[in-house]
This record gives sequence, C-alpha cells and structure tokens, in this order.
Amino acid sequence: MFRWDAQQRFARRSGKAWISVALISWVVVGTLAEYRARAGAEARSNSQNVQMNLPTPPVESTTTSTEPSSPSTLPIPSDVALSAAERKAAASRAPETKPSTPDTKPSTPDSKSPTPPSSATSPMASTAKPSAPPAPSHPVAKSWQVVTLADIDRDLVFDRLPSDQGIVTPIAPADEEPDPDTSDHLQYIREMLPSWQPGKVADPVQRVRNILYVAAVPDVLQTPLERFAPYVVFERLQQDVPKEQLIKVLYWIALHPTDGDDSAIKDLWALKFSNDSVDPEQTRERAAIYGVKLLGRLLGKLPGGPS
Repeated sequence: MFRWDAQQRFARRSGKAWISVALISWVVVGTLAEYRARAGAEARSNSQNVQMNLPTPPVESTTTSTEPSSPSTLPIPSDVALSAAERKAAASRAPETKPSTPDTKPSTPDSKSPTPPSSATSPMASTAKPSAPPAPSHPVAKSWQVVTLADIDRDLVFDRLPSDQGIVTPIAPADEEPDPDTSDHLQYIREMLPSWQPGKVADPVQRVRNILYVAAVPDVLQTPLERFAPYVVFERLQQDVPKEQLIKVLYWIALHPTDGDDSAIKDLWALKFSNDSVDPEQTRERAAIYGVKLLGRLLGKLPGGPS
C-alpha cells in the first residue's frame, strides 16, 4: 500500500484488490460486534424486566384435587427473546411448589367461615323448633274487677320504686311545709278537684288515671308543686273510690300505663296549671309510678304517706 520511492510503481494493478477485501472484512467485523453488543444489552434488559415482572406464586388451593399439578414454571412473555441459559436461570429462581395431593380426610366445617353449617350437620337441627312467643308463666287478669292480692304480690315489687326524695316522682315528708304560694295552689286544687270534669267520668279506671295526672304533670315539669301534689291526689282518690276497688284499679293502671285516654292533661288549666306542653308518654309513666306508691301505702307495704 505504501511506496518508499515516488517513482516506484506497483508491479501489477491487480495487487490492490486485497485492500478492498480487508476493508470490507473490517466493516463486517465492526458491524457484527456492534450488533452483538446491542443484542446482549437488550437481552440483559429483558431478563431484568422478566425478573421484575415475575408473577406472584399462586396460593396453594384449599380444595382437593385428584390430579397432581405439574412442576411450576414461570411464564415468559412471548415477545421477549431469551437464550436457553437465561430461561434456565429464570426458571431456577421460581419458588418450588409441591404438587397437591387429594385429601383423604373427611372435610370439617371451618370455624372461621362466615357460612353457617347446613341443617344436616348442625347439632341443633334435630331440636330446632319454629319461633313462637313464650307462653305466660301465669294467667293474666282479663279485667281490673278480677284482680286479686296474689296478682299484686306476684307482679309488683314495691322496694324497687324511685325514692320519694329523688327527682322522679318525689313525695315530700309528712312534716315538711310548702312555701305560701305552693300552699295556696294546693288548697285551690283540693277545693276544685271534686268538680273537675275529668275527675268525674263514669269509668273508674279512667277517672283514677285522670286524677293521677294531677300529680304526674308537676313532676314532669319539675315545678315546686311536684313534691306536695301527691298528698292532695291520694286524699281525693281515697275519698272518691272505695279502698278495695281503688287497690284493683291502681294495680291495673300500673300494668297498663299506655291504655285509656290522656286528654285530661289539656284540662289541667282549670286547676291553675301552666299551659306548658308535656310529653304524654312520660306523664303516663309518672302517673303509673305514683299509683304504685299509693297502692303500696294502701296495702301497708310502704311506710309514711296518707293513711
């Protein structure tokens, strides 16, 4: 390729052909080397992607199978060209899973499963009965006229009533004197009750219920009258209703506080009560409690109070 003398010539023109062969070989070798380098880099990158995107090994199924599963092989994306060595390496990194074997033990219901056992396997299946309201443990009186002392002793507990000194259904001690204004109001109620229309209805149960409202409403409103009104109410009931009949009626109201009519509450204005609205349900409840307190005194089961 080189001449030492400018006048020197090649012996023959065909001697330069080997230069083309050498250049072409050099270009081919360089191109192949570049291609192999890029192919190797892509293969390593794809191998890393395959490792990073390996699917999570499936959880071993709890159901029994009659055929053993084949050895676990991780799926390789079809669009990635891996060599045999890379496929083998990827497969060696996969967790080994044991083939499931059929369970020969009888299945038992899982205690943590939310699904209840079937009626065929339930221990209560043979004893289960259709639900029905429980039968009363004792006969219930059909009307207040047939109530007996045995019914009262069985159904009422007098020592669990609210305290007379408490907030609910209070009763002042017999020796406590009200203030002058309260005393004047009590005297007015005492004088007007005999002519108060709700206190004159024919039905004895409704009549007693209406008069008990005179003690219940001040208790619900928590006025100064609440501690002393029960004395006036008890006095009027004993004057208006025979004792034997009153005992039965008070028991009946205690067991049926929501029966009857509560329109008498709106007529208390005639006894100089305020026009403040009260909860009828709460008023009925307080009237029933005052009725039991009076009943306990009539039967000698509670101390103090009117005779």
